[in-house]
Amino acid sequence: MNTINQFGLPTVSVEVFANVVSQIPKGKITTISDLLLFFEKAYDGQTMYLDFPSYIQHPLWNAIPWWRIVGDEGEILDGIPGFIEEQDRFLKLHLAS
Repeated sequence: MNTINQFGLPTVSVEVFANVVSQIPKGKITTISDLLLFFEKAYDGQTMYLDFPSYIQHPLWNAIPWWRIVGDEGEILDGIPGFIEEQDRFLKLHLAS
């Protein structure tokens, strides 16, 4: 179920977000714009909001291949609150193993 955020935009639920992002093939990436366009089409043309700070706090987060999402120029999404810290945590965890 989608909720309305503080900007009046419907928010994609973490479950739906996880399901879609998990379908990005291993070794492939998508841009945030393409992901938003996908959700806009899926929700009858509505502008949708991806609540990354909320997703990061959700137990499903560790199962989502979020690193497959990049900015329009292929850059890391460093403008999203908590994303840089999450990338740092992820790299330290996986480089240590």
